[in-house]
Amino acid sequence: MTLGGRGLHTGAAVRMRIEPGSPGGGIVFVREDLPGSPAVRASVEAVVSTDRATTLQSAAVRVQTVEHVLAALAATGRWNARVVLSGPEVPIADGSALPFLMAARAIPPSTPAPIRIARRIEIRVGDALAVAEPADESSVEVETAFPAPVGHGAARWDGTEGAFEAGFASARTFAMQADFDALVSRGLAAGASPDCGVLFGLDGPVVGGPLRFPDEPARHKLLDLVGDLALLGAPVAGRIRLLRGGHGLAIRLLRRIVRDAQGPQAAPH
Repeated sequence: MTLGGRGLHTGAAVRMRIEPGSPGGGIVFVREDLPGSPAVRASVEAVVSTDRATTLQSAAVRVQTVEHVLAALAATGRWNARVVLSGPEVPIADGSALPFLMAARAIPPSTPAPIRIARRIEIRVGDALAVAEPADESSVEVETAFPAPVGHGAARWDGTEGAFEAGFASARTFAMQADFDALVSRGLAAGASPDCGVLFGLDGPVVGGPLRFPDEPARHKLLDLVGDLALLGAPVAGRIRLLRGGHGLAIRLLRRIVRDAQGPQAAPH
């Protein structure tokens, strides 16, 4: 199954397909438009930017805005996959993970052993907080706090594929008008269109309305977090919470989880 469209930030036209990966090979992004079709593995170590999206880079290749397709792959248990791209950025599609969910199901599932959270990890930056802690029942949770009309929100996912599809996969990316204008002034959001998300004005959505869920922004933030968590390469056994944070804080938490998993001799990040 091939998906086409434009990258949200680069505006580049791109085609994407999801293929089965090699056993134990993890999720790999392949740039078939570049000589030799170089690849970068989806991992915490490969993250080079969290500015409005998660960007991966190896010595030979860079891929932007990977979080939505990663969320779809992780939520459906497709942990060995090749995401083949004809350009530098994953297409934004409708701003959600739903189109990628359908594409992910075309390849076989393969779930590795989970990464178990053995102790509480907490990272606080101002009023933002990221927490990983042991729990009998695994969950991913977010709380958001945005200016009106988006406001406060909360969302929780129990880790099951059905709950993700029903409650989170279709939640779209969003922005406030002032923030969107600032992105455009920086040369970002070059691929934005009325079909790829929700734009909020002072009184509510001015593009992309009506909302798919009353709390669609919070649900999308959870979707983003599930995509970032996929960079661990396996499901997480434990409770993950992100309060008023974004990609940057999530990646900081993941680096701490990786360090803990490697043992006390691991070098600090």
